[in-house]
Amino acid sequence: MQKFNFDKDELKQLAERVYLTDRQKRIIEYRMLDYSIIKMADLENCSQSTISRDLDKALYKMGRKIIKK
Repeated sequence: MQKFNFDKDELKQLAERVYLTDRQKRIIEYRMLDYSIIKMADLENCSQSTISRDLDKALYKMGRKIIKK
């Protein structure tokens, strides 16, 4: 699972500077709350692979380094 090294204020600033879809924003917020991919997929009513793909795209857009847990 991926762990972030930024806080909510920093996330908001990043989201304003780059284009994130609404789902990507929600996924980032879920991840900050330590939700699992399974839980996020259930909340978003989509597959786990879609969540993983959107999470990777959002991180790429933000240009942030991630820490693998």
